[in-house]
Amino acid sequence: MKGNTITPQFESRTKVQIPLAHFTFYSTTSCIRSFDSKLLAEYDAAGVCQKDYVNMGNKLIAEYQPVIAKYYYYASDQINSTRIITDISGTVVYSALFDPYGGMEKQWVNTYSPSLKFSGKEREAGSEMDYFGARYYDHKRYRFISVDPVINKGEALANPQLWNQYAYCRNNPTSFLDPDGMTEISITINRTGANITRTLGTMSVTNNSNNTSLSLFTLELPDNSNQVNTSRINADTYDAETWVSPTHGNVVKLEDKNNRTNVLIHPGNTADDTQGCILPGTAQTDNSVTGSKAARNQIINYINNIKNLDDSNNQTTTIKVVINDPTTNTTNNPSNNSSM
Repeated sequence: MKGNTITPQFESRTKVQIPLAHFTFYSTTSCIRSFDSKLLAEYDAAGVCQKDYVNMGNKLIAEYQPVIAKYYYYASDQINSTRIITDISGTVVYSALFDPYGGMEKQWVNTYSPSLKFSGKEREAGSEMDYFGARYYDHKRYRFISVDPVINKGEALANPQLWNQYAYCRNNPTSFLDPDGMTEISITINRTGANITRTLGTMSVTNNSNNTSLSLFTLELPDNSNQVNTSRINADTYDAETWVSPTHGNVVKLEDKNNRTNVLIHPGNTADDTQGCILPGTAQTDNSVTGSKAARNQIINYINNIKNLDDSNNQTTTIKVVINDPTTNTTNNPSNNSSM
């Protein structure tokens, strides 16, 4: 189990100041984690770094072992479970498949055993439980071993799975994702059509704590090679937070990523209003969204309601924005639209 924790202000890694949540000490190993419980490094009892993890956004891409100067490269699936690991020569040293609840379904190669396995979490050798940051998960029993104190009684009346505070992904891991045992709000934007002046899309806002959701529309700039103020941002997954903009008031602010900064979900009606950001709306025409302020208010109220519930139970809420480009273009008016 996790031991004593201390809270440093910063740790310097690759000349970047990163705020950390805590160090975690085991009998022989200490771990450094990011503010969102992502494993960054492991040290032995003498304080020597044994493993240094390299992440790109939410994906673990590499592991460096400085004592033996060796690199390992990770390939993970859609929920960050480690599927394949190769060494610097490209030789596969680990290859495995997990079932939706975390059991080992198949293991092809195991000449190297990684610390991070199912859902990108640490699987402890003795108990074989996965540490999700907020709670431990037992894949043999398909549930967390401690309760989630957050429960929305009104929503639980409509969804009985919410009464089970030990359940993993509402007992439906093929449809839901639980990244850390805490509440996550997902804002998913599916782009549906684009022409030379704008990009249209739909937006859904959901969370992994109850079955409430929002369904809205979006407007962005067209694809212009990710140029600031003249192009939509790249399709990707972004960490996000609520923020008060001097211009737009309460907004959702995406993390700085892919050479883009200060990207917001803020009110507006036409492509000229976007400034490289994302406009929400309650309705959509061929070249605009309407009801944008109402849509913004719905999003902020939705987030605040979840946050207030989490705060009352000393829980943490995270926000993810997922932007998807379609594999095939579907548009409102094919004669006026080009391929995405």
